[in-house]
Amino acid sequence: MMKPRSSYSKTAFILLFSVFLVAAVTKAKSSLPDITLEQAKEINADNTVIFLFRHGERCDRSDMPCYSDKSGITITGTEKAQQEGIKFATIFSEYDIYSSNAVRTIQTAKFFSGK
Repeated sequence: MMKPRSSYSKTAFILLFSVFLVAAVTKAKSSLPDITLEQAKEINADNTVIFLFRHGERCDRSDMPCYSDKSGITITGTEKAQQEGIKFATIFSEYDIYSSNAVRTIQTAKFFSGK
């Protein structure tokens, strides 16, 4: 079943906006304050908060043992994603998680969310 054209437009807009947001944050990183998850939760009480995470340690760029094949993440990457996910879930019990279709991002999302 094909998505309606407006659904693709909305998805494309969100992805494009995300790319610009990441670029802006990366460029302005030194001027942005670091906030804790607790502070983010306070902000989330009145506003929608979006978190962007990078994938776990890439297996194809590491000498560490792989979780699966070289397109995925290392065992260390799975452990760190799981640890960060546990910390995140103590503050945000309900959240949606999205990833690209790259093996490493899917694995990171699964270990982070425990799903």
